[in-house]
Amino acid sequence: MNPIVELEDDIQKYWFDENGILNSYIKKEILLDLSTCQKLIEMRHKISAGEKQYWLYDFKNIKGMPAEGKEFADKYGQDFLHASAALVHNHLQKYIVNIFIAIKKPKIPFRAFTDRTEAINWLLKQRKLNESKRN
Repeated sequence: MNPIVELEDDIQKYWFDENGILNSYIKKEILLDLSTCQKLIEMRHKISAGEKQYWLYDFKNIKGMPAEGKEFADKYGQDFLHASAALVHNHLQKYIVNIFIAIKKPKIPFRAFTDRTEAINWLLKQRKLNESKRN
């Protein structure tokens, strides 16, 4: 397991739960511009310590993402990840995010959820699938 189990700054918090899933949330409403995306991804890379993770992040305080932030996240946002799940406010946001994911075709499994338990179960399933492929 990672030597760093929790990281926090004025914008975000990262921690590993009892399942070894990397969790994070944004503490206040923000716009994911290029500078903010760089800070978020840098911190996630730091807590990942060069190891691939299964990541659950709370998307609820993200109020938008300009083109530069999207481009940076597309390029560097999937590094050190096996799979990623995003928590959103409602089923409409979930639908929109999942359609966007289907169009973008990320390098890793990625899905939006409205329920934390469902998201964690999906990430655990992804981990089990990856482990069975290795054996």
